[in-house]
Amino acid sequence: MQQPYHPLDEVKRICAEAEILLDRARCLDMLTPYIDLFQCKPFARDVVAMLSIDDFSETVTIGGIPFDLYGVRLTNELKQRYGIEQLGNFYVKLRIARPGKLVFFISLHEMERRLWRRGGLLDPKSRH
Repeated sequence: MQQPYHPLDEVKRICAEAEILLDRARCLDMLTPYIDLFQCKPFARDVVAMLSIDDFSETVTIGGIPFDLYGVRLTNELKQRYGIEQLGNFYVKLRIARPGKLVFFISLHEMERRLWRRGGLLDPKSRH
């Protein structure tokens, strides 16, 4: 099975200890109707903290740069913390932009379509 280009443990460490950057179009513009702008980075960190290798889908190259794709079912606790209980599962596309220092999210939003992951097919609204 394909492994993430960017090691998940390192992505998690950077997100917890260093800086993250969220793209405007496919992250902030899609989150801020539901989550306060100043809560978007903490939300992104919390989502990455709960990612597992089973959430990994594939690595895609955009402009010669590899990004890892994940589909994740958020816990009810996380949804309640951010007041997004009405939303479904989330799509995450990210890369380590500066080794040890920065993770860049090009996508972080509610899933728009089904996604095959290592842990199986994930539908946008499935609960289990």
